[in-house]
Amino acid sequence: MSWLALLVTPTALAGVPVIHDGAGPEVLEQVSSRTGLPTSQLDSEDLATLLQNPPQALGAALRHCAGAANRTADVRADLVRAEAAWSGGERARAMDHLDLAMTHIACLEELAEPAVVARVFLLRGSLMAASGYLDEAVVELRSGLAFAPELVWDPAFPPEGEGALIEARVVENPVTLDVAPAGTGSGPWVNGASVKTTSQSVSPGLHLTQSPASPGIRSAWLVVEGDATLVIPSSYRRPVLERMADPADRGEVELLLLAAFSNLPAVYVASEGGIWLVTLGPDGASTTELVPASPEEEVIEEEKGRRGGKKRKR
Repeated sequence: MSWLALLVTPTALAGVPVIHDGAGPEVLEQVSSRTGLPTSQLDSEDLATLLQNPPQALGAALRHCAGAANRTADVRADLVRAEAAWSGGERARAMDHLDLAMTHIACLEELAEPAVVARVFLLRGSLMAASGYLDEAVVELRSGLAFAPELVWDPAFPPEGEGALIEARVVENPVTLDVAPAGTGSGPWVNGASVKTTSQSVSPGLHLTQSPASPGIRSAWLVVEGDATLVIPSSYRRPVLERMADPADRGEVELLLLAAFSNLPAVYVASEGGIWLVTLGPDGASTTELVPASPEEEVIEEEKGRRGGKKRKR
């Protein structure tokens, strides 16, 4: 199937996005002239709009905050109440407070305190182990270790959790979490730690992602089962689309497009006179540069047109 046929689909007929950075309406004409698609089948999409999108996960699931913003003091208070309930023999009440803590963590508007979040997981995992849910307890405790690798057992917690914590330290099948764009001094953060590389090894399970927002911090729980990529649109810094000209430098731009248009087969990118077709799919993105026809090809097409021949689409 040709790239043109790929775009002639019911989804494409609703408008194939043309991504640009502040270009005027002439950008649709430029893409139309190089592809043969009428401008009525093209939609202008400004890069500035894409950079305002919330974080997205490719190959994993993000649980964004569904309530009001919270602060770390709220999480600490939840933990204190949970520990008091456990000490008073109220196991179910303790878990209720811990569940509320998890909700508050997902809505943090400031950076998480790793030691506090790790202790939330430590008590949650211990309570699960005490209730006979050993597998679930190990998963919870691995999430706690992601925040505080040196997390130690607290003998005041349910004793069944001690063995589960030992087991949680062994991760036989770690997965790779890629982050786009590469981390900077102002985030993003995963499990309370600033991401300094584009890739890191993590355990399957629950992880906290945080990224800069206006104002404050945007938080979300990331559920990882296999290799995944976290895309933070607000962390991209210009120039962005100009990087499409270099095949070695366009990977992070393709990830931005995959995150923004996961339900579409392809998009166009227009930047500084260049036009690229980016096909999108479950296995990633593939980019093809669309070069203008040479003067000789234009003359041939014009002659065909005068003779009544069908003009070839490029």
